[in-house]
Amino acid sequence: YKKEGHSYVKAGTNSLASWSLTQRRLYRNNSLPKEKIELLESIEFVWDFHEKAWHDNFKKLQKFYKEEGHTQIPIDHSLASWNLTQRQKYIKNTLPSEKVKLLNSVEFIWDIHEKNWQDNFKKLQKFYEAEGHSDIQSGKVLGNWCLTQRQRFREKTLPQNKIILLESIQFKWNIHDANWQ
Repeated sequence: YKKEGHSYVKAGTNSLASWSLTQRRLYRNNSLPKEKIELLESIEFVWDFHEKAWHDNFKKLQKFYKEEGHTQIPIDHSLASWNLTQRQKYIKNTLPSEKVKLLNSVEFIWDIHEKNWQDNFKKLQKFYEAEGHSDIQSGKVLGNWCLTQRQRFREKTLPQNKIILLESIQFKWNIHDANWQ
């Protein structure tokens, strides 16, 4: 601990790694005396590597949130797969509630697709407020998003609540018919 600055001993075949594994096993089985637990905790002994890794990643996410103001991690970021794992565990209801609370404290995005939909709708809404219409046909990101909404509407895969939102800004479902008039 004094030499390395931490008590994180990686698994291996050396005697310290073996001894550390034994201490963890005794701790899990409630067989480790309190005095030894206190001694190990005084050097920040890692009882559970998975928990340590989770909290280390959460600290990285907190830092990202403080610097960027959001938790929408780019796909090439080191936290991207960790974020995906948190979403999957949340959906499967296997993410402990205390971790859900921690993630909520940094406005974690549980449904990235819904977040993207809402962001695009807000952009279209601003366009509508500025231009007086929402008739974006194609081209650029927002135009392509509008085309996708029309296609999903025709295929009857666009949820009713989103139809209502789009219609609240006079969204045209058939842009060609709207232009003909």
